[in-house]
Amino acid sequence: MSFNSPSAPRSSDGRSLDDLHGVNHPDADSQDDFGLDLVDELSEHPEEPANRPVKKWMLVAGMLAILVVGGIVLLTLLTPKDSSGKIVDASDAQTSTQDITNGGSANIVISESEDGIAVQALDLPVAPEGFDYQWSATASDGSIRLLDALEDDKTDKWVSVHDLARLDDLTLSLETDGGLDVPEGEPLVVIATP
Repeated sequence: MSFNSPSAPRSSDGRSLDDLHGVNHPDADSQDDFGLDLVDELSEHPEEPANRPVKKWMLVAGMLAILVVGGIVLLTLLTPKDSSGKIVDASDAQTSTQDITNGGSANIVISESEDGIAVQALDLPVAPEGFDYQWSATASDGSIRLLDALEDDKTDKWVSVHDLARLDDLTLSLETDGGLDVPEGEPLVVIATP
């Protein structure tokens, strides 16, 4: 609604009410433009890309994010997948010990909540040249699988297997270096599973 008609009331100094309320006043548009001048400016110069300098902190943050993600991936790949610790530390862990034929003993831990068994050979004599101690698992269907071939300096390493219902026993034997998929040596200890 405009008061600039010839019959519009005027103030004592001759200004219209529109003048008094800022309508059509040069500063009035700048107060109520709501960012429309930016839209007008962009529409007048559409081919000019916005040149904004990249902030140093943005580069640093991006590089830091790459390093963190890379570190997590590397740690995940290098961390052993053995779950012996969960079995050994389980609240329902049942432990026992069994003698090994040529010397030493085997620690045995069974956990129903983790559905697994963990074994550890202790005080084994040094394996003859060209041989390693090997843990193998025999499934209830008769299939045998290599769990781990123990290097001379790591014979006390924990080894574990899950799915107790499908497992008959674990055996420790002396096999050629690196172990065999199906053991050929005589079992030094056989650990029956529940």
